Amino acid sequence: MPFDEIIGHQKVIRMLRQFINHRRLPHALLLNGPDGIGKKLTAFGLAKALLCERSKDDYCDVCASCQKINQGNHPDVTLIQPEGNSIKIEQLRDWQKGLQSRSYFGSWKVTIIDQAERMSIAAANSILKALEEPPENTIICLITVEARDILPTILSRCQILRFSSLSRSSFIRIAMKRRELTELQAGLIFNLSKGQLSQGMSMDLNHMTQLREQWLGLLDLPDSRDRTAPRFDQSSLLEGLEIMAYWWRDIILLQSGIEGSSLTNQDMLGELKKEAQKTPGPIVKYRLDLILQSINALERNANPKITIDSLLLQWDNKGSYHGLKYSKDPKTDQN
Repeated sequence: MPFDEIIGHQKVIRMLRQFINHRRLPHALLLNGPDGIGKKLTAFGLAKALLCERSKDDYCDVCASCQKINQGNHPDVTLIQPEGNSIKIEQLRDWQKGLQSRSYFGSWKVTIIDQAERMSIAAANSILKALEEPPENTIICLITVEARDILPTILSRCQILRFSSLSRSSFIRIAMKRRELTELQAGLIFNLSKGQLSQGMSMDLNHMTQLREQWLGLLDLPDSRDRTAPRFDQSSLLEGLEIMAYWWRDIILLQSGIEGSSLTNQDMLGELKKEAQKTPGPIVKYRLDLILQSINALERNANPKITIDSLLLQWDNKGSYHGLKYSKDPKTDQN
């Protein structure tokens, strides 16, 4: 996957290629931006570009060096990640011992520290000298979601590369290519993953659509006495309720005259329109509010069975529709 195939971060890629071309690479880079949007992919792209056997400022992804990096066994590329809840000082001491040795292939040595904000204070302090005076032809890439969680003494020693959230169109292009999805399916994943590429690429679309059908069938039953909450754990219940939150949000949008890419469930546009026509606006807003209240309760570790039973009991409480003001909306941030 050459640099041109990393979608959505052209400015960062252009800067990295300039660094490589002019051989003026900073000894320490901090890749900062939302979770799951390609920071680690870019860091490994840089490692491959520096060590590629066929390209000068890019990488071929097919030579022996690129393949070794893809397989995680290149002797000159090191990945450090949290062990348990943190990156520990012992991990970095072991790494620093090997940092002084020459490159195995006589070129660059690259270290990628993922989730760098999770370094313990002792671990973070231990790498200051390596960041300030690394061995020749050594580059250290720190990856973080939030730069302010990194010690100022480390920030001052790094060139910061800022990554923005992927746009909807970029996310959809990647998802369609990597997972061979339709545009509507990719759009559904974009919304359900809140724009987090790594989460979207691993999301089980069949599972999500089955959850949607199950919950739609449950909530559409005419008699509340027939409604029995599915036996899911807290995580699965949250998944189902979030899908339903987007469903009823879509109906609100349709009733407000908004269509197109703003809708999450575009693959079921016909069903959405039917629901929007038959269900009065106050009822739609009331039901969305119930779902959001249930999500909030579950996120605060409320009892799943009690929470869902309460939602089902109140679903058709017509006395609560009047005077309801819609004040919340499912989260739609991109990561």
